[in-house]
Amino acid sequence: MKDKFLFIITVILVIAAAGGLFYASKDYVSQLLEEPVTTEHVTYDNSAQPLPDENSENLLIYSSLSQDEKVQYNSIYSAVTDFEPSAAISSENDVDSASALLCYVLGDHPEIFWISGDLTYSSDGKITFTYIYNRDEAAQLEARLEAEANALLSNVDLSADDYTVSLGVYNTIVNSVSYDSALAESDTRNPASSTVEDALLKKKAICTGYAKLMQYMLNRAGLRAAYVTGDAAQEGAYEGHAWVLHEMDGALYYSDPTWGDCYEQTADNPYLICHTYFGMTLEDISSDHTLDEMFTPFEATSTADSYYVHEGLYIREYSYDAVSEALLADTDRFRLYDGGIELELRFADENEYALAYAELVDGQEIYGITDEYRGVESTRLNFSQDDRRNAIMIYLKAVE
Repeated sequence: MKDKFLFIITVILVIAAAGGLFYASKDYVSQLLEEPVTTEHVTYDNSAQPLPDENSENLLIYSSLSQDEKVQYNSIYSAVTDFEPSAAISSENDVDSASALLCYVLGDHPEIFWISGDLTYSSDGKITFTYIYNRDEAAQLEARLEAEANALLSNVDLSADDYTVSLGVYNTIVNSVSYDSALAESDTRNPASSTVEDALLKKKAICTGYAKLMQYMLNRAGLRAAYVTGDAAQEGAYEGHAWVLHEMDGALYYSDPTWGDCYEQTADNPYLICHTYFGMTLEDISSDHTLDEMFTPFEATSTADSYYVHEGLYIREYSYDAVSEALLADTDRFRLYDGGIELELRFADENEYALAYAELVDGQEIYGITDEYRGVESTRLNFSQDDRRNAIMIYLKAVE
């Protein structure tokens, strides 16, 4: 399974009254940004209004904040979009709340790629940013990123319903971007790997790039999405990770495009996609993903647009006929770019899953269904399974 790496906000708390520095960070931060303490006075106006943009309440994270948090969010957003070196927020913040405010802004705005996650925070309420690009450099790069994103979106039917557009974005990312294992295993991080830049221009990314790109493309398609962080299970331990909260048909869902790219793509199976991690409820994704505390208000309970339910592939009570009906109802929808077929099924509980696996896989009854698919080789059939979620994945290679 792929290593996952979390987009990190590094912070320094300046204790001006004590005349010294107090350093704080999460335990996986390897290096802190160090800048001299300045005596420049900054003023935070808590009577200021939140973002004046009438569309700001459509932002998932922003809309969940308190009035005071919105004012501080606005201060940060205005500063970084104007390429200001610093912003004024409340001096009542501590290290965690100051870094959370920057997380909120960047979590709503994947188009802000020109700052890193490093900042300094002083006890008088001043936060200072670290820029990757200046205004001119960012403008030039922004045009390239938009062009690349539009090229990817050309694979998606943007006139379709929310589910179809969102699934199209998810599939396009998994088919277009490769996981950067070397970067994930490296002790150093290129700041561009924590934005949409590497995912769009290099077509290689770690979890931050996958998640940011999905959010960026959904936003450009007119759909609400936010970048969220936390920890995910990795070989028995939890490690920093990033995924997406997004809206389909008025309900919130979680999707993890990094884990959607769960197969090692080879010449034999170049287009396989794992849809288990598309359109998940909070309860479902929480079996192996743990959200950071600042994202816990985002409940997601609907299953209407989860992949298996929407596609009629969620089997509540196993029978051969039920599976056959689900898989043969519309065979073209399962066809991959290479002409192969990818079939996925999920069962309501472990008992139904065990019955299905015993008959379809161990008993090889699946061949009675797959033989109905034309243009593929049933003899070239590969199985994969997800015991945690009671799911079976079947791949049939195209006839050469």
